[in-house]
Amino acid sequence: MVITDELLEKKKRNALEILRYFIGFCNKHGLRYYCAFGTAIGAVRHKGFIPWDDDIDVQMPRPDYEKLMGMRPEVENDDYELLELRFTPGYFAAFAKLSDRHTTLREYESQHVILGNSIDIFPIDGISSDMERYRKDYLLSQKYRKRLFSLSEIHDWKWVRLKLAQFHPLAILKYLEVCTGRTAKRERLLKRMRKLETAHPFGSTGMVANYYLWSSYDRLCMPEEWFGKGVSGSFEGMEVMLPAEYDKVLTRIYGNYMQFPPESERVSTHKCHYIDLDGRSSVGGTAVEGGAKA
Repeated sequence: MVITDELLEKKKRNALEILRYFIGFCNKHGLRYYCAFGTAIGAVRHKGFIPWDDDIDVQMPRPDYEKLMGMRPEVENDDYELLELRFTPGYFAAFAKLSDRHTTLREYESQHVILGNSIDIFPIDGISSDMERYRKDYLLSQKYRKRLFSLSEIHDWKWVRLKLAQFHPLAILKYLEVCTGRTAKRERLLKRMRKLETAHPFGSTGMVANYYLWSSYDRLCMPEEWFGKGVSGSFEGMEVMLPAEYDKVLTRIYGNYMQFPPESERVSTHKCHYIDLDGRSSVGGTAVEGGAKA
């Protein structure tokens, strides 16, 4: 769907309030976090959102991430909910989201889990110091990520009839395979993911990475010391934490991140099938009144 400028600004303001709550909780409980990816670039280059971006990403060392997940009852309240694979049925991302209960966001038509407008919370994992071993682990993580997304998809018979009419036998086989024993397959996959994530505990090798981003594997691995205790920065007037060596981190991932991309590329790349920032809607196969539909 196309998000209007007015809706984009409203979405940003809402995300800022979620971030404010998240930072307050982390500061209160001594949890480490860092602004990540486009949010980190925004903090350094714009002191806030990249003008054409509309989401907020943070990342946490795996020990702090796990502490946050374990504190879910304390994190959640009437306004916010914490979403993660281990306790959110049908959830499809290999990282957590802190979501506004009073909004609705459906990123993909085939994903029927109801979310609110959210910030993304990525774990930073320890990795092997052997780069060939890490490369294989990263490729395996991408296989798991894609598999997880497929197991979270829900297609109705209208979709099946369409694929039959278009003669997509592989798509039909995929649908039948996913729908057979979906829960058991998902549980087995989560165990494999967990084994990969804990193979090299954070701090044990001096090297870290984010397994579940889609990028060149060598851009995502870096020395743990580049993160450290972090340094403060500013994001839309809010004090935030950045990696201690944020310039090295961002340069490793993006190259010359201070250079603006061509105007044709200054658009949001995030998916949004349906959004309602004024309430939580029970969105099934179609959108309901009060929201915007693709």
